[in-house]
This record gives sequence, C-alpha cells and structure tokens, in this order.
Amino acid sequence: MPFWEIRNIASPVAGILFRDITKREISGQIAGGLCRKSIIPDGAIVKVKVSSLDGCYEKVITLNYADNENGKFKFTNLPPKKMVVALIEHSNSVIYNYFSDQGGNRGGFDGFESRC
Repeated sequence: MPFWEIRNIASPVAGILFRDITKREISGQIAGGLCRKSIIPDGAIVKVKVSSLDGCYEKVITLNYADNENGKFKFTNLPPKKMVVALIEHSNSVIYNYFSDQGGNRGGFDGFESRC
C-alpha cells in the first residue's frame, strides 16, 4: 500500500509549444467633456490599473500633472487576454467618486455627454 496517493496528474504533452509571444497595447485618456479637458490638476496624483479578467495579470501606472497634463496613458507589452482598465486613485475625491459611479462607462459614447 502506497504511503500517499497522487490524483489529477496530467500526462506531459510532447511537441506542443505553449508560448504565446503576442503583446497588446491599451491607450486612453482621463479627461472631462467632449473637449477632453484635463482633470489632473497641478499636484494631483492619479493611478490607473489594467488587469486581466481572470486575475492573472495586473499593472498600475501613476499619472501626474507634470508628466501627463492631458491625462493620456498607455499600457504596453500586455498579454493577449481580455483586460479591464480602471481609475483606482485620484487626489480629488469628487473626480474619483464620479469615475467610480460610472463603472466601465465609455464617457460621451454611452449617453453621458457633457459640454465644455
């Protein structure tokens, strides 16, 4: 009788390469209104996160007025998975709460148009 029992072991598969080297890029802009006015005032810190739906990948970038006055951001070298982008921090709680309430809204494309 064995000392332990091994279950659910898959047999190795030879001759198949499980390496997907495809890389993706996501770019966007955190801005307000149809004129895309900056919502990153001087001194503000903004964090944007991209993560895979399966939770296996996550990356956070920090935007500030000096480097990203227009609110544009870009995530590069992303794996070929379905991703979600979220605003996870903003120094101004009013702006942060607005984006939190919007969820995954695409701004002016879904009926939430605002004028400048």
